[in-house]
Amino acid sequence: MEVAVTYQIEDCIATITLNRPERMNAVNGAMESQLREAMERASEDSGVRVIILTGAGEAFCAGKDISDMGAAPAAEQDGRFAYLRDVPKPVIASVNGAAAGLGMIIALYADVRIAGSAAFFTPSFSKRGLVAEHGIAWLLPRMVGTGRAMELLMSSRRIGADEAAAIGLVSRAVDSSVLATTVRDYARELADSVSPRSLRVIKRQVWGAMAQSFSAALASAGEEQRLSLDSDDFREGVRHFVEKRPPKFSGG
Repeated sequence: MEVAVTYQIEDCIATITLNRPERMNAVNGAMESQLREAMERASEDSGVRVIILTGAGEAFCAGKDISDMGAAPAAEQDGRFAYLRDVPKPVIASVNGAAAGLGMIIALYADVRIAGSAAFFTPSFSKRGLVAEHGIAWLLPRMVGTGRAMELLMSSRRIGADEAAAIGLVSRAVDSSVLATTVRDYARELADSVSPRSLRVIKRQVWGAMAQSFSAALASAGEEQRLSLDSDDFREGVRHFVEKRPPKFSGG
């Protein structure tokens, strides 16, 4: 069986790598199912606090493998990577190269994106006679604004890492030589110093708020705050601050 996705754990950080470098990590059926399995594995592992998603070789993901285009009916294909929003741990996309079409969408479903200088993004759909697939028409305007999203989706033009950072598509653009270290340092900071419970709830709040009214989001935040005040992580957060020591969060 093709190993289209690899999975490694080190120091509470799971690294999930799209692993078809000879095809620029283009998505086929094996990659799709193995990526979901890897995310489920990381979600269920209490020893994993942060997930890094990246690509093998020189690309992040070049999109859908055209030789696999007929593998699933269109109705099944729509929005099939939206489950990444429900992964209860931070997912950081380390964008090391091309993120095109479906590859760009996968990156957008991550919670944080950090791009190397060799990275670029392109929706590509309009140049293939396709439309804004898999929720990108909902995601992209919320990240870069309606005008920029419309311009990018209509033109399918390619934007580099620096422009992606300037418009808010990625959090940071760094030299490719330090991308892996930068991403790992950020993941390490989350794993070592932040409450896993807080990360889990904040992620749910932010993604959920995109479909809520302000009043609903405010009410939800009030209830979540009430619950957090009764949590083990809150008590540990106060203790380690008062005692001036590193935290020992349990996630409870």
